[in-house]
Amino acid sequence: MLEQNMNLFQSMAALLEKGIDPTSCEQQLWSRYGETVATLVLDTTGFSRTTQSHGIVHFLSRLMQLRTLCQPVFERHNAKRFHFEADNGFVFLTTLTTPSKAPERYMRRSMLRDLC
Repeated sequence: MLEQNMNLFQSMAALLEKGIDPTSCEQQLWSRYGETVATLVLDTTGFSRTTQSHGIVHFLSRLMQLRTLCQPVFERHNAKRFHFEADNGFVFLTTLTTPSKAPERYMRRSMLRDLC
């Protein structure tokens, strides 16, 4: 029923085209595509306030610093995938112990940088 060369969304679309409710194939879909990951979402605060007081270039510079700081931390913690959209960061980790360590280390670095 599920073809080898299809991704999850293609498989679900094919099921729907055949008149099959994808929820009736949930176990098959999970077996083929499912994965347990821990998700970490980083959301910055103060966009409007910072932009109004310091300008958009300043805020964008801070976002670039955040990305530069976070990427090696996520890589060291074996992030399966991470990406940034606007002022948000999304990280997918394969172990449940990793998420608790990555933000903690980021926070320590961030606090130390702000104190210096």
